[in-house]
Amino acid sequence: MKHIILYLIAFCAVTQVMAQKLSTETPAYDCGQVLFRNPVTTKFTLRNKSSRQVAINRIETSCGCATAVASQTKVGGGKELVVDITYDAKQLGHFHKEIRIYEEGQKKPLVLTVKGVVVTEIQDFSGSYPYTLGDISTDVNEIEFDDVSKGSQPMLTMHIRNTTGSTIEPVIMHLPDYIEANVSPTRLRPNQAGEVTFMLLSSKLRDMGLTQTSLYLGKKPGDKVSTEKEIPVSVILTPAFPTQDAAIIANAPHLELSKTVVKRSEMHGKPNKLKTDIVLRNTGKQQLVISALQMFTAGMNVSLSKSKIEPGESAKMKISVDGVAIKQLKQRPRILMITNDPQQPKVIVEIVE
Repeated sequence: MKHIILYLIAFCAVTQVMAQKLSTETPAYDCGQVLFRNPVTTKFTLRNKSSRQVAINRIETSCGCATAVASQTKVGGGKELVVDITYDAKQLGHFHKEIRIYEEGQKKPLVLTVKGVVVTEIQDFSGSYPYTLGDISTDVNEIEFDDVSKGSQPMLTMHIRNTTGSTIEPVIMHLPDYIEANVSPTRLRPNQAGEVTFMLLSSKLRDMGLTQTSLYLGKKPGDKVSTEKEIPVSVILTPAFPTQDAAIIANAPHLELSKTVVKRSEMHGKPNKLKTDIVLRNTGKQQLVISALQMFTAGMNVSLSKSKIEPGESAKMKISVDGVAIKQLKQRPRILMITNDPQQPKVIVEIVE
């Protein structure tokens, strides 16, 4: 028993010695667009997370086109050092370089990466930035993945501009497992433009219809979440019908609606409880099934008299809207239906002024 205890103590001691002590919150930087033959330098801040001094044995780069210089070769416990990495930009096109930092007594290095694209001319987004999320201007204030089929990986882009007086490191916070986001460049100088690319991993979504979440655009890692920085995200996963054969469609259910756009001015009732009805009719030859009925925003109530409609029959959808509340919302008030009509698997009813 004593031997086992001594072995465990020795093992823990060795593990502590071997554990990597240098770390960084941002091991990868995207330089964005870099002018041809204009070297770009980025700084990495490394922290010694142990209580003992750490020495850097050596620094390796993946090619001679990148150089790395540390502000010091030894750093005390809990202290920081800075590594400047410079890429020479002598070759046009995308680049992705690795820098490996070896601590004394360590075989496994701390790996930093620098990427970007070398261009002959910087191309900025030519559109406007009408929205503000926190202190960052953007061209959109919500993200919508529409008509997504299971297994696809669609991408959307948000253009951003740093309207603060200092350099920022934009970050997307509260990402769910089904969305990936990349900010380019990683750092934005005052008035510099960049972009955020969102990729949807639809295979990780379970249910057909509407999935919603909120992301937040921060100025730096660890920034606080607030409603001013919120980015509402909507995903509509639609059924994939196996065929578009004319004979099958001719014998399928077919949905007809009395209207798909509802004007608030045409609804009746009080301003905080406007009402209207929409008639759904099945003009096809098989039973029509409404498998999902969802709302994009709060401030609405929707009910359906029946979700299964036989050929030649109809159903009524009752809608009530709080006209005062929805004016305060970022997203447009809409209703989503998922059906088994192969020509209309997704139907959206819009509520407009």
